[in-house]
Amino acid sequence: MLPLTTYSRRSSAFPVLLSLCLLAAAFVGGGGASPAFGEAPNAIRFSSQPAVSPDGATVVFSWRRDLWTTPVEGGRAVRLTSHPSTDAFPLFSPDGQTLFFGSFRDGPRHLYSMPASGGPITRLSHHSAGLIPETVHPDGGRVVFRALRDQPGFQPRRLFTLPTDRDDGAEALLLDLDAHSAAFHPDGDRLLLVRNSAQGHRKGYRGSAAPSIWLYQKESADFTRLIEEEAGAHAPLWRPDGESYYYVSERDGTWNIWLHDLGEDNHRQKTFFKDDGARDPSLSADGRVMVFNRGVELWAWYPESGGDPAPIPLHHHWEDGQPEVEVRQIRGTSDADFSKSGLEIAFTAEGRLFVMDTILRRPNAVADHSDREYSSPEFSPDGRYLRVIEDTGDRRRLIRLERAHAGDFWWKARSFERKVIAGEDAPVHSYQFSRDKKKLAWMEGNGRLMVGGPDGENPRLIHQSWEPFAYDWSPDGRWMAVATRDPDYNRDIHIVSVDGQREPHNLSRHPGNEWSPSWSPDGRKIAFLGQRSGGNTEIHLAHLSLEDH
Repeated sequence: MLPLTTYSRRSSAFPVLLSLCLLAAAFVGGGGASPAFGEAPNAIRFSSQPAVSPDGATVVFSWRRDLWTTPVEGGRAVRLTSHPSTDAFPLFSPDGQTLFFGSFRDGPRHLYSMPASGGPITRLSHHSAGLIPETVHPDGGRVVFRALRDQPGFQPRRLFTLPTDRDDGAEALLLDLDAHSAAFHPDGDRLLLVRNSAQGHRKGYRGSAAPSIWLYQKESADFTRLIEEEAGAHAPLWRPDGESYYYVSERDGTWNIWLHDLGEDNHRQKTFFKDDGARDPSLSADGRVMVFNRGVELWAWYPESGGDPAPIPLHHHWEDGQPEVEVRQIRGTSDADFSKSGLEIAFTAEGRLFVMDTILRRPNAVADHSDREYSSPEFSPDGRYLRVIEDTGDRRRLIRLERAHAGDFWWKARSFERKVIAGEDAPVHSYQFSRDKKKLAWMEGNGRLMVGGPDGENPRLIHQSWEPFAYDWSPDGRWMAVATRDPDYNRDIHIVSVDGQREPHNLSRHPGNEWSPSWSPDGRKIAFLGQRSGGNTEIHLAHLSLEDH
């Protein structure tokens, strides 16, 4: 574990397991067009996707590809995120302390979390197809999202859940049907959702693809159609009593807010706009305030007070080209390698490659591309090169990075030269240097173990199976211990000569499976894992010399 203390302009210092302070060059413009008469000089217009805090005190919205927060009464908006990518779809946790949102900052849109007042950002999802956040379960333990996941048809976005704690499991299918605009009942069992094409912003549409509102009860798995009409209805929001809900409908010619009591045929119109209608409404948990988009502004409406909706006056103090500090929280890494001096460490986190000094502990993003992921970094003995596996989706290569200026420390270098070692013809799964670093082995394709020089020169096949397998060099570099399956799917430990002069020798010879071979430093023993007694996994040791028996 690598404990660090980092600093941000938005908060005081805080210790985290692995916090990365990344300078994001977010030059996305500031002032915009000249203000209209009577507006503040830096008025905010064209914001979207508002989310009201549970207590109704603040609202978070997306504007100019970042998230901003402001009191619900309006005033100066404070920027919460700063990234060249787009941050959107904010959602509050039920206790109002955490903010969830979607962002393209790591390739497809993933789910992230952060303190509602700003701070370290944690990535929660990792599926390559991305997602769109929908709502948070009342217990705060799961986020509902819609996504494409290996389902036939035209963009069949189904509803899934993902734990808000990354250690609590993977995403799970909630409903095996195309749906969106999910809203949980306060009891957590019932769910309002919208079916049919999402035509909610297609003004004046009438037809069979108009959205309809349904009620789903998880315990009984029952569906009830609540509203289906030619004009469509969408964006349902439960009132705190759980006996009625608001929704948006264009039945009077403009998108307005309506109220419906469950089990009754009483649809009551609550707003009466005649031109631009209400979009993307969000309701506080106590039902006190609703915020929605209308025209180019955010509007607030207090349902219980009987007053009319009104625009929220918003402005900002953000200047053009002002760089911001992004604080991200990453809990650890499984891929790391120290330099020979021990003063630098290379590691991967969330698919990115970093090098950090071990004194100041300031990570440097050596390879930070949203369209590819990195794994298994390793320094060369002289520290000149850094080798790593690079996955672009269609190719998985072993590459070599070199600092453009050799005198720079890795943790301070900004430009690098890249060379492909292997993987142009078949994907590279893993690699390993011999103990003297003079030879390189790598696993490619469907179980081809290759050996070549340190930069992959003069490659040759030394062993082949029909699936990738584990392997380990002998200390003298003449042999390789491998764990491969036979045609009967039994995996044994074999010894393979690197020069190819001898046939592979089956070392373990057991009907149970063995795997993960590891050669002892003196070359006289091979340790491996195996299942030889009642299915239990145990560590076994094979002596290679009669003197040791």
